Amino acid sequence: MAELNGSSEFNELEKITSLCLEAQLNESSSCDELQKETENGSGVIQPSKISDPLPWDDYFMSLCLLTSARSKDPNTKVGACIVNCEKKIVGLGYNGMPRGIKDGELPWDKTADEVFKTKYPYVCHAEMNAIMNCIGRNLSDCIIYVNKFPCPECAKLIIQSGIKKVMYMDPKLVLGAYDETYPSRKMFDCSGVTHHRFVPSVKKVTIDIQTPSKIPVFIEK
Repeated sequence: MAELNGSSEFNELEKITSLCLEAQLNESSSCDELQKETENGSGVIQPSKISDPLPWDDYFMSLCLLTSARSKDPNTKVGACIVNCEKKIVGLGYNGMPRGIKDGELPWDKTADEVFKTKYPYVCHAEMNAIMNCIGRNLSDCIIYVNKFPCPECAKLIIQSGIKKVMYMDPKLVLGAYDETYPSRKMFDCSGVTHHRFVPSVKKVTIDIQTPSKIPVFIEK
């Protein structure tokens, strides 16, 4: 077999192989069809056939929001996604009651005449569940994406786990000197954990899980 040392043939083969792998993942066109997408065998992909991928931050925050849909809390849906330095997802979590507790055994109320009649003494937050789902894994230098700013208890867990960056999505939150986020922010700042408000680069991500389609995810920019 002839060698393709740095030749245009090697570049073309590399691009077609990459497209074939993409086709397997997306169940799209065949390798023969993908080969036709090169111009005159030159290995140049038609611009109309290339789509911009969802940016990493938008991708992970979208997963965070999708995970929050698993929560049974009727008032608050929170999701968390932990990502390592290689941009691999190592943990997901959402807010909910401790494992093994049946629906209806504990309250979901936000207010009551006694605190033990509310959800607050019982609910496990999304950050806690995401970290607990990572038991046995090294979370040093990981990033956690969450759609609410972490509470002080979750901030402690984040710091102790070794996570070094928090990306939060809470557009209504106004960070003040001594607001409800102050204890968390103070602990993050003292321990070297950075925290950043997520700014989306796309307007909307829509997932169609009913209609079979080559492109089941629609991104509005």
